[in-house]
This record gives sequence, C-alpha cells and structure tokens, in this order.
Amino acid sequence: MEKMTKKVAFTELINMVEASNREDKDELITILQKQVASLDARSKRAAEKAVEKAAKADEMRKAIQGILSETPKTADQLVGELAEIGFEEVTRAKVTSRMKALIDNGVAQKGQIKIEDRKVMAYALPGAFDSDAE
Repeated sequence: MEKMTKKVAFTELINMVEASNREDKDELITILQKQVASLDARSKRAAEKAVEKAAKADEMRKAIQGILSETPKTADQLVGELAEIGFEEVTRAKVTSRMKALIDNGVAQKGQIKIEDRKVMAYALPGAFDSDAE
C-alpha cells in the first residue's frame, strides 16, 4: 500500500469527486488540482535547494583541498584562509565535516600538533605527520 501523503490524499479526493454526482465537482476538482500543483512546486524547490547546498559543500571541499599542504593547519586556520578567499558562511563545524570526508578518502591526514603548550588537532596532506613520528 502506498504511503498516505498529502499528494496521494488529494489525488484520491479528486478521484472520489470525479466519480460523484455533485453539481460543483468541477470547482472542487480545480481546487484540489491546485493543491497538488502547489505540493509539486514545493517539492521541486526543495530538491533544487538540496542540489545547490550539495554544490556549495563540494565547492568548499575543493577549496580546502587546495589550501592543504605538507604544513599542518588547525581547523581555525583553515576557517581563516577560507574566509580570506571568499567563503562568507564558513564555520569550524563545516570545515571539520569536509575534512572528515577528505580524510576518509585518503586525500588528507589528521594529527596532533603543539601550539603554545597545548596539543591541538591539525590537518595536512598525507605523509605530513609521518616525519614527526621518527
């Protein structure tokens, strides 16, 4: 059985009204069809927005990949560099999320570095932290 969504419910109502002998059935069908069209338009806008959001994420991930080097950088440093090149809505959370994807794909590496007597996580190209272990 199909999940009962608003669109399915309106479609069923259209079928029921069409089968009825009501005098105002054409008017009711028009109203219900407008509701279905509205739902379709809303769904289309949501899909377009999701594609746009994914494209922006891809763009930021590519920019981060371009910024990475053999020199380890913290997430805050990456945020600053991304802001300098025009990413206005960049946050630490967005950077760490993109970095996780890059690390999982083997494009980047994560390790600890020492800054002002404290250890912090940093990111770099693969192999950058291997020399520290020797």
